[in-house]
Amino acid sequence: MNFSSFEGPWVWIQDRVPELDWTQVRVALCTGNSLWPRVRNAFSWLTGASRAARATRQGKAAILISHGPRATFYLGLLAFFLGNSKTKHLAFAFNFTALPEGLLRALMIFSFRGVDRFVVFSSYERERYSKHFRIPISKLEMIFWGVNPLATAIAAPPDECESICAVGSQGRDYKTLFAAMRLVPSLHLNLVALPANLHGREVPPNVNVSVSVPLDEVARIIATSRFMVLPLID
Repeated sequence: MNFSSFEGPWVWIQDRVPELDWTQVRVALCTGNSLWPRVRNAFSWLTGASRAARATRQGKAAILISHGPRATFYLGLLAFFLGNSKTKHLAFAFNFTALPEGLLRALMIFSFRGVDRFVVFSSYERERYSKHFRIPISKLEMIFWGVNPLATAIAAPPDECESICAVGSQGRDYKTLFAAMRLVPSLHLNLVALPANLHGREVPPNVNVSVSVPLDEVARIIATSRFMVLPLID
């Protein structure tokens, strides 16, 4: 059973084990930070998690695989309340940009107790999530995140290249990077990120932003820059 909110071909584990019979439960989310989209998304998560959890209770799935921390949270809750706490649960791509606090953190600590294994993509995250959510570190496994090779080779940047770049969306501190770019108006930055990274941010005139960029174009931007900046929240 794959449970996620990802659209398209985001079925990583299913692709690696095609000989098994897979069931997909996907949650359709709406955008926006106002109250109504948040309430609607929470309802969608609960409905989808209920479908996935009931499938295991009815013997239609032998294992639960949740993709992303939000899917893991809701599926863990519903699996517990519907009596599926003995079904194996794998949390794949377990990654937080910002760690929750208060009531949400307490609920996640409770929900994550029923998860058998978490997959993260850095050793740093193992210790971070173990401490924050009181998860035994032995349950957190790090594997390397990889991408497919580029279709064509990318040429090295010319010696006179004056642009720099920043790429990525998880845990990024673009507020500080934008403040730094305002101090060097003669320097140009190419930024590849998601719209959420720019929410409430005023983009300096010497910063060019690209979203939904193909991998080959991202590689070209990196290769034709003097260097890449990696501004992390922590």
